[in-house]
Amino acid sequence: DDGSAVVASDGSMMMQRVFVRAMCSASAGAPIMPSKMRKLPASILRRVAALETLQNKYFEVEQAYRARLLAIESEMKGKIEEVMNLRQEIVSGEKEPTEEMLKESDLAAASSQWKDAGIQDDANDVKGIPGFWAVVLKAAMPSEVDEGTKKLINEKDEQVLEHLIEVKLERWQPAAFHEFEANEASKRLREKLEQEGVDFKAAVPDEGFQISFIFAPNAYLDHSVIPKLKCYNTGEVAETEMPEWINGYNPTLRARRKKVKRKGKPAEIVTETKPRDSFFRIFQMPSPEDEDEAAEHLIAPISQLHEQVILPLAEHVITNAAGYYLQTLTQEDFPSLEETAARYKKETGKDPFVEKEEGDELGNGETELR
Repeated sequence: DDGSAVVASDGSMMMQRVFVRAMCSASAGAPIMPSKMRKLPASILRRVAALETLQNKYFEVEQAYRARLLAIESEMKGKIEEVMNLRQEIVSGEKEPTEEMLKESDLAAASSQWKDAGIQDDANDVKGIPGFWAVVLKAAMPSEVDEGTKKLINEKDEQVLEHLIEVKLERWQPAAFHEFEANEASKRLREKLEQEGVDFKAAVPDEGFQISFIFAPNAYLDHSVIPKLKCYNTGEVAETEMPEWINGYNPTLRARRKKVKRKGKPAEIVTETKPRDSFFRIFQMPSPEDEDEAAEHLIAPISQLHEQVILPLAEHVITNAAGYYLQTLTQEDFPSLEETAARYKKETGKDPFVEKEEGDELGNGETELR
């Protein structure tokens, strides 16, 4: 062993145990002092030897710490899953809250006061908490990307997200190393790690996570096809399973009708589609042309979306979903996007959602399809 540093599976640098004693011993058992050590004064060499002992002691403590941490994580994992499952059952309407749960809630106390004041419950036929995950994602995700110039969740996304009934986080096992090397995502991860000076082979993750988006039946996508993100623990996306859009609906594309004039022929109306900023672009994989296409269409690159959305979603948003939902209930009400747009249209006579190409100020007949 040369005492060099190795890389843990999470990509962090972890100091390997120093085996100076083994290094200083010949196969015949006679001690051999390395040349650099022979040059040290005896008093300094004693101190270096003490450092070796202390380093090894640290390594033993660190091993014990990691073992204890794994034991605690294993113990807590079951309890966390129990809480998350119960939360989902209440959100979906599979279960109703128990009296024991409500005893510890300030909101429940306020609710009883409302009932005493004669306020009626007019939602007895409603199951669970409608639109829970749509509210959570809009509250927790950044409203814009690319330094505030690109919108993350557009109005068409919102229509689809209203039917999102569960966001599920699970462990995911990446492919074996020979498959990992051939994976397109692993090539990007290799480049990223090499730029940081990290050994790629030593850093191949042995575990990742999967995020599944489960929808109720709706008019926008096939709810039986569950969109999924399979990711390494670094947040790098390894695989995706895309939503299957139906009825021509696709919030990641903008369709436009445009009047095209051809020499010697009457003008005709053609429909063209262009990519647009959308939450659902997180299910797309980056390509070498991604940056150029993003710049051409004035949208955020896929890699940037992945960076700003996926790891925060896995580490914070899903587990703290109830907190984000409660946060929205304690905020002051502001006009919605639709209300603001309607007011703008009433005052100016213009639709703020219709974008025009350059040179369209004189009216070239281009219309965005809603």
